[in-house]
Amino acid sequence: MADFKINLDQANHYIEKFIDEYGTKASNDALGGTLEKDSLNGALASDKVGSMAWFCWNPNESGGYDRFFMAIEALTSYSTINGVPDPENSSLISPGNTFTYDDEHKDEILNHHKSDVDNLSNGSISKSDVEDFKDNFIEVFDDNTEYPYSFTDTAESNDLEDFTNQDDIEYIAYFFGYSDDAVYGDNKIRLIFAPLDSHGEVITSGSPIFLQKSAPPPPDS
Repeated sequence: MADFKINLDQANHYIEKFIDEYGTKASNDALGGTLEKDSLNGALASDKVGSMAWFCWNPNESGGYDRFFMAIEALTSYSTINGVPDPENSSLISPGNTFTYDDEHKDEILNHHKSDVDNLSNGSISKSDVEDFKDNFIEVFDDNTEYPYSFTDTAESNDLEDFTNQDDIEYIAYFFGYSDDAVYGDNKIRLIFAPLDSHGEVITSGSPIFLQKSAPPPPDS
């Protein structure tokens, strides 16, 4: 069974590495975004196989979307036999907001992060816009990405359900991470999901679950 879980220290390390590699983009464009609590729940339905998050780069901030963000959808099928798949749904979830790196606490971002969750509400984005923005992402991050997405399997793994069912989770934040570990090949930009409490702060007490080991490549490959 695939294992998508990582711990707090591992999550902080991936994010720190992204800042080291892409500090200007983290400070000026985005280090992550904030989502409503149920944003990933669609992938838990019996007819779904997982949650797909598309990396979107929107250089001119057209359509009212931020420059750098993720678009989320639940998939009924997933295959890379014919190369990079296309978005499946006509409308996808866009984050309620995005946030940048404030040049502090680089080595413990999650321990100090607080998302703005006042009146937070997800947005929506069309399939055609995601298709354009994911292609832009590949062009901009060509050296460190092959596939412009992060797929978390729910057909063979309960990790996403465990993540969303954590005590005190009220919102979800995603962060951009980076790893030059050979297991990831050319897919060095990683996506980390973090649980937030009712104040928008990352849950760090106890043993909180963070998610990262998404495809590509296959987890534990």
